[in-house]
Amino acid sequence: MKSSIIQTLILFSFQILAGSAKSSKKIHNGILTRSHEFEFEVSIKYRFAHLCAGSIITTRHVITSASCVTAEPYVIYANLKILSGTKDVTGESSGNFHQVSQVAIHKNYEPTNCWRNDIAILKIKSRFIFNRFRQKATLPFYNFVPKSLLVAGWGGIDGNINRFLNKIGILSLRSDSRCQSAFSAYNFVHATQLCGTPTDFQARITHGDGGGPVISIDNENLIAVVSASILNTLGFPMISTLIYPFLDFINEIITTY
Repeated sequence: MKSSIIQTLILFSFQILAGSAKSSKKIHNGILTRSHEFEFEVSIKYRFAHLCAGSIITTRHVITSASCVTAEPYVIYANLKILSGTKDVTGESSGNFHQVSQVAIHKNYEPTNCWRNDIAILKIKSRFIFNRFRQKATLPFYNFVPKSLLVAGWGGIDGNINRFLNKIGILSLRSDSRCQSAFSAYNFVHATQLCGTPTDFQARITHGDGGGPVISIDNENLIAVVSASILNTLGFPMISTLIYPFLDFINEIITTY
């Protein structure tokens, strides 16, 4: 029996017509990641163009945000592909493409309520082969959010993206009133979300990397996935969906499908 926590499971054997989506996010003014960093991060492609990012969590599953793969609240992009094993978003120099076969988004995803429960799991047809360029992310074992974090993505501005994966530091502001004030028009930030701001005032989240990983600097555990920010606003907080509150959802998906 399918659990009530699963809202949608789509088989990509038919085309879903997609309208305009909430802009996914990416990183601007970051620094290049090193070869041993973020081996679990993938580019999610729609019609072979970079749509957003995700993180490998098993040999068959990627975690991302629901807003990353939905054109409207429950209209999911069809024929998605995943590029893994490379920092090069084009896949020309390295990496492998994988066909997405199933998508599960959280039952209670609410894009009009500050993107509450903004989380999704993608399943691929063929397994990931792990090596030094492709690994799975480590999920958190307890409910703790470090103050210092990292986010990685293929960033840029004006509709462009960087070819190679960049990273920026993020300062956690989970209990900061600036976050509640910044997102007050969207019904405020929820307890299952992380609010943070770049440590470099010139860096920011822009179009292209929603669903990307937010990791702990200390142990590289996957703490959250990027959800939303106000585009092109320097120093403005971003919100991410915390992983720990959704471990039951994640475990049910990866064990059932």
